Amino acid sequence: MSATGADSRRPVLPAQFIFALLKRVSKGEEANKAAQEAYKETLMQYHGFMVKKTFQMGLMAAPSTASMLACLGSNDVRTLPLPAPHESLAPHTPLARG
Repeated sequence: MSATGADSRRPVLPAQFIFALLKRVSKGEEANKAAQEAYKETLMQYHGFMVKKTFQMGLMAAPSTASMLACLGSNDVRTLPLPAPHESLAPHTPLARG
């Protein structure tokens, strides 16, 4: 683990991306645009040039809002169950060393 504690955040980051994506979709944003914005907010800062470009290409294949809602068991964004954020999804701060 690095001195900054950055390695302790890695398992949480994908969950933050998914939560940000679902939050945007639940507010009525188109799924593809929501995925792009959620990526910018959560994961992009941790990726190098090649990973950013690869991820952006992958986002081009993101499903439509209707397809996403159907896979989640809903046909209307208003009925999409969105749980409250769990405290483990909150941004972590490195432990201070004394």
